[in-house]
Amino acid sequence: MNVGCRSAIERVAHLLCELHARLGTVGWATRAGYDLPLTQQDIADTAGLSNVHVNRVLRQLRLMRLVEVGGRRVDVLDRAGLRRVAEFQDGYLQPTGA
Repeated sequence: MNVGCRSAIERVAHLLCELHARLGTVGWATRAGYDLPLTQQDIADTAGLSNVHVNRVLRQLRLMRLVEVGGRRVDVLDRAGLRRVAEFQDGYLQPTGA
């Protein structure tokens, strides 16, 4: 994940998009969402943010009606909108022929 020049909301949105894409490739996610294999502290550590900041970002994403995160579940309400915020393109996740 490339977090260096991203804002906090872009970092968290990108992580949620990447998890959605990766879990989807192995059948552990649907278009509607997925079970979150990470704690909020894990998200903070991965994104280089504090736990408190991640909490605020998740609330902001919820208020934007992009995702609902509760317990260990992420419900993706607006996949295109979340990808836009994250500037997410999943091409690098697709296998290429060898």
